Amino acid sequence: MKHCPRCHAGRLVEIALNVGERKVRMQSCSRCDTRWWDSDGEHLPLPGVLDLAAARR
Repeated sequence: MKHCPRCHAGRLVEIALNVGERKVRMQSCSRCDTRWWDSDGEHLPLPGVLDLAAARR
């Protein structure tokens, strides 16, 4: 089971989506509302997610 990196709660919401050419997963803690993103198991900061979404094809 995964836990929040901030408060260590175990109730997370996960949403997987394609952003540009990459698969991105957003995770959110139901307890403290912390959100984080990863792609292929690697942490992806929010500006990186926004850059992917804004990239022209």
